[in-house]
Amino acid sequence: MVEKMKKALLWCLVCLVCLVPCSGAALAAEADAAQDAAEPLVQSVAKSISQSIVTSIAGLLIFLGAFLVIYLLLHAVSLILNLVDRLPVVHTLNRVGGAVIGGVSCALVLTVLMGLLVNSGAMESSSFGGPVAQLLRRIAERIV
Repeated sequence: MVEKMKKALLWCLVCLVCLVPCSGAALAAEADAAQDAAEPLVQSVAKSISQSIVTSIAGLLIFLGAFLVIYLLLHAVSLILNLVDRLPVVHTLNRVGGAVIGGVSCALVLTVLMGLLVNSGAMESSSFGGPVAQLLRRIAERIV
């Protein structure tokens, strides 16, 4: 392609230097040849861009479809669990279990926090008061 463009420019330069009028047919033939040489390049670039766009759109559609399916499945499971939770025994066990798990997680957080305070020197181990605090202090000293 570059060679054909060089030839066309050289032909025009020769025509100008020699003051020989260039015929429109010769220039049109050179332009057609340059266009024919550039056409495969343009087609390959267009094909590459269109493949990229199609891939992006396909990925978006797959994501949206998967999101919708997962959302609907989780919504159905949520409805079923809400129906099961309305049963008297299950509802009571759910509330008691939540309270127990919340209390245990709170105790663990307090234990780790106290252990960090004691080991960092920010708080003395003898400054804790009460039996629960003493128990948490002993656990914290053994863990950390």
